[in-house]
Amino acid sequence: MYKGNRIVVLDSSAIINGYDPSSTMLRHFISSKAAEEIKDYNSKAKIQRAVEIGKLTVKTAKYEFIEEVKKAALETGDLHYLSEADIETLAIALECVRKGMKVVILTDDYSIQNVANHLQIETRSVMMKGISKKIIWIRYCPSCGATYGVENIDECRICGSKLKRKPKA
Repeated sequence: MYKGNRIVVLDSSAIINGYDPSSTMLRHFISSKAAEEIKDYNSKAKIQRAVEIGKLTVKTAKYEFIEEVKKAALETGDLHYLSEADIETLAIALECVRKGMKVVILTDDYSIQNVANHLQIETRSVMMKGISKKIIWIRYCPSCGATYGVENIDECRICGSKLKRKPKA
């Protein structure tokens, strides 16, 4: 599936959707928070087996990379849609890139893919098509039409309606 000496950083969706890190010769990382998200027996067993045979390492992201990911996610408008596990996954990949490693994030999560694209980190999907271009989101009010850019708020400051998001034109 992947050529060359790469690090594959796994999101929980990769494991849940059937990817088995034990089945390749590549090195894999998964964030501790992403590993905790996995609840089904078969997916947990895949992780345990891959860790036991040395194909998968469970990592915790460093604060400085978490903060850099949050800043990038705020810039793209994805911060509101990323879980702590998603942010940690991106932070681990970013740290590896900064250390000069070739990295690919394996995820079906579009927000992770978009932020990774913004950070110039390669992504691949397991089940979904994946994103085709970087998107900058804006938050808007469907009731009164007010727009809020990439602010991380849930309700319109004018009318109180729940905000939605759309790509910036």
